[in-house]
Amino acid sequence: MTPFARILVGYEPTEQGGDARALGVDLASACGSELQVFEASSSPARALHDAAASTRADLVVVGSSHRGPVGRVLLGSVSERLLSGAPCAVAVAPLGYAGRQSPRLQSILIAFDGSPEAHLALSTACALAARTRGSVRALTVIEPPPATPSEPEPYPGVYAEMPFDELEQLEEHERTVTLEHRESAARASLEWAMKALGNGAEIEHDVIAGEHPASLILDVARGGADLLVLGSRASGPVHRALVGSVSVEVVRHAPCPVLVTPRVGEGHGGAPERDR
Repeated sequence: MTPFARILVGYEPTEQGGDARALGVDLASACGSELQVFEASSSPARALHDAAASTRADLVVVGSSHRGPVGRVLLGSVSERLLSGAPCAVAVAPLGYAGRQSPRLQSILIAFDGSPEAHLALSTACALAARTRGSVRALTVIEPPPATPSEPEPYPGVYAEMPFDELEQLEEHERTVTLEHRESAARASLEWAMKALGNGAEIEHDVIAGEHPASLILDVARGGADLLVLGSRASGPVHRALVGSVSVEVVRHAPCPVLVTPRVGEGHGGAPERDR
């Protein structure tokens, strides 16, 4: 199955427009999709939004802002507005994408957090990889437990008379156990998601603990990802592309194209039911 039947490219006669068109062509070629290039002379974000709705596009592709280093995604007003409510998935091409050498979109990285939106993103990434004969790497960032306090605090009951150094050891042990449980739960969540897909795809999976998930995702992406796939934040209107603070930071500094899948319906664990 193709993840995107209809792809709409937001084009303007600039380098950024050329990047968007090149990414759109690559995705359409991989997916066997119908490709439409749309040029709006005024209010491009609104025009693209309306065009995506009227054509029932499954994906809108845009370029980066004209500012910033080559190879980096930098959000402009059009891409930011689309990522805050487009009626379908949105992909943003980094500056200079059109000049990159083929093959492209071979190594796909997905940020997976176990949410229904992440399940849709995973399904999309696997479908793309199957068509490009590429690979999928899932990355889960978990929050580490709070560090052991530097000063003693009162403990009730049996801990009241325990020396502080022993309390520190106990807290560190509990912190380690909690982190191990979170890592185990993250891996189990991905295994469940893979069984739900039922396509037998092999996925490399990394679980990383850190307080700054956007930075960790970007570090992994810089290791050679051709495409980064993100799920929308888990709140807001369904069937819309919606990015939260972490996703915005990731998109703004991504070294590769970023694809944001839309929100799914309440209680729905797979692809959204489009109003067709």
